[in-house]
Amino acid sequence: MKSVKLALMFLLAATAAWAQDPRDSIIIESKAVASGLAGTPPGTPAFEVLVYTTNKDSLSYMVLNCSTRTISGGGYALLNRTATGQLTFGSIVRPLTPFGSFFTALGATVDDVSPDAFKLPGGGDGVDPATNWPPHSARTPVWALKFRASSATAGEMLISEAFLFGSQLGSYFTSIRALDVEVNFRPGVLSVGIKGDLNLGGDGVTGADIVWEIRCVLGGETPPAGRAACDLNCDGTLSAADIITMITYNFVTLTWPC
Repeated sequence: MKSVKLALMFLLAATAAWAQDPRDSIIIESKAVASGLAGTPPGTPAFEVLVYTTNKDSLSYMVLNCSTRTISGGGYALLNRTATGQLTFGSIVRPLTPFGSFFTALGATVDDVSPDAFKLPGGGDGVDPATNWPPHSARTPVWALKFRASSATAGEMLISEAFLFGSQLGSYFTSIRALDVEVNFRPGVLSVGIKGDLNLGGDGVTGADIVWEIRCVLGGETPPAGRAACDLNCDGTLSAADIITMITYNFVTLTWPC
């Protein structure tokens, strides 16, 4: 009986050691972008998608294993490349903190046709504790993923976790004690549509969309295109400036600032 109890205790301990802790997570931003976006000149991203983390321990390394694929319509987006057309860690990732900007690498199977897949490892410099990532209980942006173009047709693209190049883990952290930590991964959905078409009417930007913009910014309501689509000046917030951007587009310029 004692041996059975010891075996059960060992099994429970092993399970606890490998279980995902809800405090460790990687969250991919979901957002709406216009169709037909293109970064100019070459090497310039057209838009970015944020990568957030929560982590219970200090981290020295993070590995992001992802795939991108169309899940509705023809919506898709192309990862950013250098001005000479190369796919590199730097062309894809803009670090938002010192963490994850040293000892970077890239593995990818990308032909710019759905589905694509990429592996992005990055960590601290190993001798400077300031480049480690301290514990964060609040969702905090760490990286911005850069995309150089959106599809000409509307639809949705899923950015999900993948198991690449023989890895037994998907996306994971490495703690400062050199322990790999499984994370809770939340995928993101990129909605490609006509910028400003908040009611998804497919008829461009109309008075109905202006009304939705006002309701979204001032009333906190969510239009069919999602609240992210109301950020028309691309500053990451919803304010009266976005309403002005919508009105200026409709009655003055017929061009968007971003």
